[in-house]
Amino acid sequence: MAGKKIHSALILCFALLASLATQAQAPVSSHVYVVMEENSNYSDIIGNGNMPYLNSLASQYGLATNYYANTHPSIGNYFMLTTGQIITNNDGYTGTVSASNIFSQLIANGKTWKSYAEGLPSVGWISGDSGNYLQRHNPAAYMSDVKASGSAVVKNIVPFTQFATDRAAGTLPQFSFIVPNVLNDLHDGSDVQADNWLTNNIKPLIDSANFKVNDLLIIVFDEAQDTDTAHGGGQVAMVVIGPKVKQGYQSTTFYQHESLLRMLSEASGLTSFPGAGASAPEMTEFFSVSAPPPPPPVGSPDFAITATTASQTVPRGQTATYGLSLAASNPPLGSPVTLSCSGLPSAAACSFAPNSVTLGASPVSSTMTVTTSVTSASLSPLPNGHQIPVGGKMALWSSLAVFGLFGSFRVAMGCGSSAGQAPTASAATAGSAGNPNPTPTPTPTPTPTPSKTFTITVTATSGTLVHSVPVTLTLQ
Repeated sequence: MAGKKIHSALILCFALLASLATQAQAPVSSHVYVVMEENSNYSDIIGNGNMPYLNSLASQYGLATNYYANTHPSIGNYFMLTTGQIITNNDGYTGTVSASNIFSQLIANGKTWKSYAEGLPSVGWISGDSGNYLQRHNPAAYMSDVKASGSAVVKNIVPFTQFATDRAAGTLPQFSFIVPNVLNDLHDGSDVQADNWLTNNIKPLIDSANFKVNDLLIIVFDEAQDTDTAHGGGQVAMVVIGPKVKQGYQSTTFYQHESLLRMLSEASGLTSFPGAGASAPEMTEFFSVSAPPPPPPVGSPDFAITATTASQTVPRGQTATYGLSLAASNPPLGSPVTLSCSGLPSAAACSFAPNSVTLGASPVSSTMTVTTSVTSASLSPLPNGHQIPVGGKMALWSSLAVFGLFGSFRVAMGCGSSAGQAPTASAATAGSAGNPNPTPTPTPTPTPTPSKTFTITVTATSGTLVHSVPVTLTLQ
């Protein structure tokens, strides 16, 4: 009897663990980026002294030490990473892919995306190779939903030069597929060239304040050298980078491109995964935070909030404004959506116009204004690290001025000092009035206060539904 109870308890325990495992998923990120590299064995990349920047990222963030490509040559791996199927192993393939893919899922779910391809001749180019640009490294160019006649989303395929422009303007999409040209992705160029390209083009993104809030970046190689056929495409490097990624983490779990497809989809907020991505092992071990609660059941009223202005930089004492967009799914909601904020700098305040909105079929906009205080910017150093605020300085100088006038008055009245005593400082000052070139008293120069960046959380609440979005504020 006891043995049966233990057996039943073990079955229940394993069932619970299996249930928890199936519920785990990668946390949703504000922006997801994947950078594709080419044709290199894992052992030729990790520990390579000619690639210090990539190896520094692999040491600082997450590294998959047991990750394998699916096939040779390249094109099948790009399709596995985006459709969950190899589709073809013909690098000269010019057909159209109608299988479900990550781009079609993003389109269906209203997510923004772009494919940034270095060397692409023009926006929307789907007419094959050009110079150092190879179309087989840009899978979006094959997808039926993208290249359909009259499709507007074909314009989401853009030259890589647009990436820096979008980053500077704060208009990067939610999902970015980044394709260096063949000289910079280790296809034809050297390891030094590839690492320099990452340093010049990807490091500014990783170092930015916006990225450090809630973004995710993957750097992955499509396949190993042809001589390594283990698990189809050989062992390759895959690095996971972001604020929610475990620091200095190394995974020994066996993964292939379909698992990365699932992770990229989950991090983009998708709940349906193309092809083999639907059953691929999860990669949640790389993250130090749990995924948010699952979305409400299909058909339940809900809403989303996004920041159309993600960051602002203003001098202290000035105001910063942020655009917000709120949209309902399956309206009407049970109650209006009210807005609030947290994480403000000291002595700052926020307001919304409007502060409460009723959502219907169309999105509604609101503007958040953050009013900052000038006093926090006007601190000058004093001995032993003490500081006097601007208001305190004005009071101090006013007091000194009054004291000087009073001292002068005492001298004029003959009561400034006794016989034989040295005149007071006020009398000496008064006595210098006859000096045609008096030495001016130097005005102290306050030390500039360094810039500081704050992450402000905007929270939208409607009944029991609560959603938030982060924005950044840099005070100079």
